[in-house]
Amino acid sequence: MFFTKSQINAFHYDPKARIGPLFGLSELFYRLGVRYRNTAYRKGKLSVCKLPVPVISVGNLTTGGTGKTPIVIALAQFLEKQGLRVAVLSRGYGASEPTDFHEANDPKYGDEPYLIQQHLKTGQVFVGKDRFLTGQKAIAQVQPDVILLDDGFQHLRLHRDINIVLVDGTLGFGNGHLLPAGPLREQVSALSRADFILLTKQISSHQRESLQHQLEQLQLTHIPVLDCPFQAIDLWHPVSQSAFPLNFLEKKSWTLLSAIAQPMAFEDMVGEMMGHPVEQHFQFSDHAQFSERHLGRVNAYLKTHPTALMLTTEKDWVKLDGVIPEDLQKKVYLLRIQPVMDWNPLVASLLPKQPVTHGQ
Repeated sequence: MFFTKSQINAFHYDPKARIGPLFGLSELFYRLGVRYRNTAYRKGKLSVCKLPVPVISVGNLTTGGTGKTPIVIALAQFLEKQGLRVAVLSRGYGASEPTDFHEANDPKYGDEPYLIQQHLKTGQVFVGKDRFLTGQKAIAQVQPDVILLDDGFQHLRLHRDINIVLVDGTLGFGNGHLLPAGPLREQVSALSRADFILLTKQISSHQRESLQHQLEQLQLTHIPVLDCPFQAIDLWHPVSQSAFPLNFLEKKSWTLLSAIAQPMAFEDMVGEMMGHPVEQHFQFSDHAQFSERHLGRVNAYLKTHPTALMLTTEKDWVKLDGVIPEDLQKKVYLLRIQPVMDWNPLVASLLPKQPVTHGQ
């Protein structure tokens, strides 16, 4: 039996989900593999490599959908404003053209690293499977003051100076099971490696209380838990390079398109701002590479609904640009969001006492 991405997602985040014997056995083998690997690093059987510049890791305990990319962008921009030269290291998950080392100057090396690069003024994003080797090459190429490790919580080979873990403020840890039975990459006890835990997106008091309870049980209450809610900024129209206020949503007919880990969170946010449920949402798997064949139904819908406009995410637009026919591109708008966070307490130990100046 095969399951769609949405069915798996619903199962992973259903606290009443019944774990059958096949999922249970698969989870057991996965748990043993994670435990063996983590123990090997902890006991020195596998070596941890250290780069000669500070490293900040931003990662998840679950498989995705915590808002990691907007947070990496916001943190990198904050560090840039402090005068620091930033390098971001990404594995390039979902890339149509995997690479051992490359600048993130094309979506084919990964939609997320490419999007991050588009938002940086002086920083540089590098893609590579081995983050230590990628970091060494990045240091030789751009001499960064600080490195951001994108999705790095499980990348134990690379030493980090600050470990930030993101937890979805609405969904938490889902059904509490490890892959493939649930969304967890590791057991919740792995939070002992974290320096900060951020509750992201739309934060419910239930998830905050649940997380605090689990930290108490694990005797990890010393780890700061900070709220990092997301807010919508505006609607961006790429063709005209124009921004529109959010109330523009109330005045038009919209269809959604997304290829993200938590599409329903996107749909719920838009529906709440419109004041009524979304009627049409074309959903694709996270990191899906769009092609004209994939977008056939979308293009047909837009052509047969002349008043409809399409709303998508910034992450999806980097792959849509050039694939949607030119006559339909003018119908596409992006919902731009940003995390609301004071980054200074998280990275104060790495900030320079005096302003940093770099020679040209």
